[in-house]
Amino acid sequence: LVPNVIRSAKLVLTLYLGYAVFGIVAYAAAGMTFFDAVNHSFAAVSTGGFSTRPNSIGEWNSPVIEIITMVLMIFGSMNFLTAYLLFTRKIKSVLRNGEIRLSAFLIMLFSVLLFLLTVRGGYSPVEKAIRVAVFETVSAVTTTGFSTVSYGSWNGAGVGMLIVLMLIGGGTGSTAGGMKQYRIYLLYKALVWEIKRSVLPRRAVTANYIWQGEKKFFIDDKAVKLVAVFVFLYLLTLITGTLIIASCGYSLRDSLFEFSSALGTVGLSIGVTSPSAHPLTLVAMTAGMFMGRLEFFVIVTSIVKVMNDLSSHDS
Repeated sequence: LVPNVIRSAKLVLTLYLGYAVFGIVAYAAAGMTFFDAVNHSFAAVSTGGFSTRPNSIGEWNSPVIEIITMVLMIFGSMNFLTAYLLFTRKIKSVLRNGEIRLSAFLIMLFSVLLFLLTVRGGYSPVEKAIRVAVFETVSAVTTTGFSTVSYGSWNGAGVGMLIVLMLIGGGTGSTAGGMKQYRIYLLYKALVWEIKRSVLPRRAVTANYIWQGEKKFFIDDKAVKLVAVFVFLYLLTLITGTLIIASCGYSLRDSLFEFSSALGTVGLSIGVTSPSAHPLTLVAMTAGMFMGRLEFFVIVTSIVKVMNDLSSHDS
């Protein structure tokens, strides 16, 4: 966040603990016990999603508690640099950040679509349906995993939208999982740049960049290639894990939802994850959570390094 590493670490800790303390106080004021407030505050800020209640946030059926939770989930999934700029009132730098704009767009778009296509006729009154649509959208895109309802009665459109949000995930440099909004935003910008390049004269020189903090970050083909390779690995792993779970007797829809949740380190479930789940399913999901948290390249590089060391040792 700042040139000094120690000061940067202190700022991150201050931001993180500030979120948590705010959450504890707000939850307690909204009617949670102190024990529940502490647990849910830390689970929201860390985008962990663990709850002390079987029905998660839905246990309270409280609009106030849901709003507090959404605020904590959004800040927990936000890049610490962006949060730092926000709290230092550098609003212009925050608003031109690609992740912030993408996140706001996704939350607004999918909340509306989820309401219109899935939850409008399933919950009453209409205010409840709106709350469900917005909360589940925020929970999925921040990869937190809190919920207010179950998804067993949802149609394919609603389940599909949550899958997309879980795969995209939260901000880079945050506690969130998924492919990360930075990568999705960069691929989108790369598509726009490529289209523009195709209509420009051959000798035209362009400078492609995105904003990171208060600075322009210039993007070359190598950076785009690296992101594309990561997304390819992510989707390949998603397909493999989904097919493994499906081979245990679950539907393709449920298998895709469950493994997307595991790979994105989200925690939402459509009912597959349980003590009675097939052992191979639990193994696949455990591996998915592990790979999703370490983001593939660490694992791939480590495996290659170990194999090379073993090969050198044998020779």
